[in-house]
Amino acid sequence: ELTAIEAILLQHPIVREAVVTVREESSGSKRLIAYLVPKQKPAPTNKELRSFLKQKLPEYMIPGTFVILEVLPLTPSGKVNRQTLPVPEQIQSQEEKMSKILSM
Repeated sequence: ELTAIEAILLQHPIVREAVVTVREESSGSKRLIAYLVPKQKPAPTNKELRSFLKQKLPEYMIPGTFVILEVLPLTPSGKVNRQTLPVPEQIQSQEEKMSKILSM
């Protein structure tokens, strides 16, 4: 099913690359995370992506989190290195730190 979600994300006019993974939370629950590389800036918003996917997928197949990356990490053989995809919480905390620094 993950490849089906990726294929539909790639139909979005601003999405160049997409990878969807399942992350297990500390509580044991699982959530879908989509990693995207946009074709242009500004990148599509979470709201735009959810709206786009809702037209084509059932609710349970829509990722709860969208992470915008400049490039997808690759293995030496050129495949997406899913092990090195950033954890969304790490990205948010880094962005929060940067916004605090910039607001000083």
